[in-house]
Amino acid sequence: MRRARGFSFLEMLVVLVLIALISALAIAQLGIGSGTRELNQQALRLQQVLLQMCDQAASEAKLYGLKLASDGYEVQSPETPLPPADGSAWQWLAAKQLPAFLAYELPEQLSLSLYRDAETINFSTDSQSAPQIICLDRYNWPAFQIALRAKQASTQDGKVDQRWIWPNAAGALQLSESAP
Repeated sequence: MRRARGFSFLEMLVVLVLIALISALAIAQLGIGSGTRELNQQALRLQQVLLQMCDQAASEAKLYGLKLASDGYEVQSPETPLPPADGSAWQWLAAKQLPAFLAYELPEQLSLSLYRDAETINFSTDSQSAPQIICLDRYNWPAFQIALRAKQASTQDGKVDQRWIWPNAAGALQLSESAP
């Protein structure tokens, strides 16, 4: 009489490898985690642009500003170092010293919001309007909170995934999943 045997180690290994491959393909196909990854990358990019902008401002002793829109942002600097003598508004131009300063459009699935003192700041569609965040150096930020959000619910519990950027009391830029 033959004894009943279980599966061999090799058979178990083959089955595990097949399950792993099918799972990897399913995750890649469904895009699970890619939205969060994209949100994290874009939030880190925006934080780095803000830091580079303020470092550039400090090294040149010149104002730089970040002009935000719901779908992107651009670093700008004033046309002249001093405000016009006639009292008119400064003319802000695109700053092109660094590649990160060029106008940047967010991926379709993400959007930006700007808050000051818990109030939403509406984005101007006027191309001549001044930037909303102006910087002279890395440690003297105006009070602001930037929210970078997925346009659709992306977490398992149906909440919209978001990242927040704001300066803390010490002047360092914070990046978090929750509002300050």
